[in-house]
Amino acid sequence: MDRSLPKIRIKTRRAKELVGKRIVIAVDSWPTTSKFPEGHFVRTLGDIEEKDAEQEALLLEHDIEYRPFSKNVLDCLPKEGHDWKVPENLDNGDPQLAKRRDLRDKLICSIDPPGCVDIDDALHAVQLPNGNYEVGVHIADVTHFVKAGSALDQEGASRGTSVYLVDKRIDMLPMLLGTDLCSLKPYVDRFAFSVLWELDEDANIVNVDYTKSIIKSREAFAYEEAQIRIDDKTKQDPLTQGMRILLKLSKKLKKKRMDAGALNLASPEVKVHMDSETSDPGEVEIKKLLDTNSLVEEFMLLGNISVARKIYEAFPQVAMLRRHGAPAATNFEILNDMLRVNKGMNISLESSKALADSLDRCDDPKDPYFNTLLRIMATRCMMAAEYFAAGNYGYPDFRHYGLAVDIYTHFTSPIRRYCDVVAHRQLAAAIGYEPLHQIHMDKTKMDLVVKNINKRHRNAQFAGRASIEYYVGQVMKSNESSQEGYVIKVFSNGVVVLVPKFGVESLIKLEVLGDVNSAKFEEDLYKLTFKDKQGSMRSLTVFDKVTVSLKSVLDEFTGKRKVQLFLD
Repeated sequence: MDRSLPKIRIKTRRAKELVGKRIVIAVDSWPTTSKFPEGHFVRTLGDIEEKDAEQEALLLEHDIEYRPFSKNVLDCLPKEGHDWKVPENLDNGDPQLAKRRDLRDKLICSIDPPGCVDIDDALHAVQLPNGNYEVGVHIADVTHFVKAGSALDQEGASRGTSVYLVDKRIDMLPMLLGTDLCSLKPYVDRFAFSVLWELDEDANIVNVDYTKSIIKSREAFAYEEAQIRIDDKTKQDPLTQGMRILLKLSKKLKKKRMDAGALNLASPEVKVHMDSETSDPGEVEIKKLLDTNSLVEEFMLLGNISVARKIYEAFPQVAMLRRHGAPAATNFEILNDMLRVNKGMNISLESSKALADSLDRCDDPKDPYFNTLLRIMATRCMMAAEYFAAGNYGYPDFRHYGLAVDIYTHFTSPIRRYCDVVAHRQLAAAIGYEPLHQIHMDKTKMDLVVKNINKRHRNAQFAGRASIEYYVGQVMKSNESSQEGYVIKVFSNGVVVLVPKFGVESLIKLEVLGDVNSAKFEEDLYKLTFKDKQGSMRSLTVFDKVTVSLKSVLDEFTGKRKVQLFLD
């Protein structure tokens, strides 16, 4: 499936049967006398363009572990299965249970994307008698079931993360945990790990407390439902008022982050609607963001930052953290030059604050999408964030550039990220709930874990994008469409156009645009002039808005369906 790999010669008697199939092969040798490596046939996945075959090929291509969990792993789950319950009585002689705080009286709810079943976070807020607010972030207590060093833990560590494809989720942990026992479903008792803050009117932290807990969520809202409930003035019940407090404080937290220089970056977020009967892809839309999206995000960030400080204080060598390096100024040179030449604007890079402010200023009144486009392009000039063990860097290098904080970790999604599982164990040890297992004290082992989860995280992102690309190709198969696009790169042999609605981008070659011999490329102006198919002269420069037709074509070499763009 990868153009960069050479063709591989295999010997088989089934050549006729294999034509038009997706197959798995292994490479055995590459004789010095041959142009091609030699290999052997392993198995067939199915027909090219058949959904299941393409999906499995995509998983293999991005090295995603998708086989069912082994018996060894499943044996680590509670014997009662779906009937497992939180014990009624906290003083039943279990010393660990007695250490948990009973928070079942708190009005807790979760706010997630529609249809979410692996609910790993829930929230509550209430005004205290002194006028301050108590805010709680409650995270699924995955480590209660996933013990360090067990077969289940090793499997989670090796998978590193759950993978989200358009119509499928490949879980890091068995479904019984992810969508049932750990999931903070409403109306049932659940074990959680809670971070409780006292915040003042300006959302400053007065104090913070960490505890293993028992909670009972009152409602599981989708973002939109929560938004409607908050906006409905007739609703004055304590749960809704708690959500209004959360919203008010989250706006203050966000303003503080932005003032400190946090970046509001953009990526083309695309959602593919599936037909519920046939699960064929229907139309594609850009995701809408509501205030409630940002409400959840702010408290998850606050939770992650507070936990990072606590575990670093307790384990300065092995604390599991996440950093985001400042981008090298050279990464932005071309983007800045394009801006200067074509828009008379520039972005500054002295600090993340300077970058954030200058991105806000780059506005084109004639084109409301321009600012988002610029943020997408700026994101690509950035370094990738990465997990690391605290002992590997000096404190100044812990900084998370994009979030503008000095220390950060992932704590809030232990059902679907292994980093969070480790952070939970370290936090439990830091508050004296239980000792930290040897495997997380060993710096060499931690380095291996970190290396693997960074790789798995990257693979999961690529697989998710490839899945969207595949489905957009399928959607386009039956209906070509004309869309707005933006020129984001100009070369002597063509231009790269991004189509925001579908999140696809593609090079439109000069020979498709018009007459190759008439073309003139001005590199310093990021401009390509050519005679189009109708014989009139046209110029394209970076940031130009163009109308393009999208057609779905099959790539001869890889058998992948690609969306090809043509200039209208």
